[in-house]
Amino acid sequence: MLIITEERVVEFARQHPEAASSLFRWAAVTRMATWKNIVEVRQVFRHADPVGSCVVFNIMGIEAGAELERLAKKIEPLLAKGDRRSPEEEELCRLGLKLIDAYQRERHLIPKLKPHELLQALLDESGKQQADLVPVFGSRSRVSDAVNGKREISKAQAKRLSQLFHLSPAAFI
Repeated sequence: MLIITEERVVEFARQHPEAASSLFRWAAVTRMATWKNIVEVRQVFRHADPVGSCVVFNIMGIEAGAELERLAKKIEPLLAKGDRRSPEEEELCRLGLKLIDAYQRERHLIPKLKPHELLQALLDESGKQQADLVPVFGSRSRVSDAVNGKREISKAQAKRLSQLFHLSPAAFI
């Protein structure tokens, strides 16, 4: 495996000493690798992604809010390009968004809503009324109980809600 510019690896480690250990460990493993395809690479580095004829490694992930902001600022102009992105820019967007999503999921930045809180939020955002959910729950009192968290949502009701709001049924259970 070829590391395109080892000087950049060393320079990055100087600028970011907190990443040096992970970076040099990655470089040592990569230098000795005989991988033939991305499947073999991912057996060692599960967060590696192909980009054209190269492989991008997520060595440390996003570790701090400042890194998240920096990445988001780099991705936003590419997202604004929409369909005018080159294949390389498209891949960079995909990888950047994957890193951002992993960071947010690990830190639970966006709280997970309880099923009844999600249902209330969906009603508020969609402009639907509780009366619109009677076909799902069978009666106004059952709708009210579900929306207020006094009644659990059954699997059958979750399935019908998922079809109504285009979400996974798991969101309502």
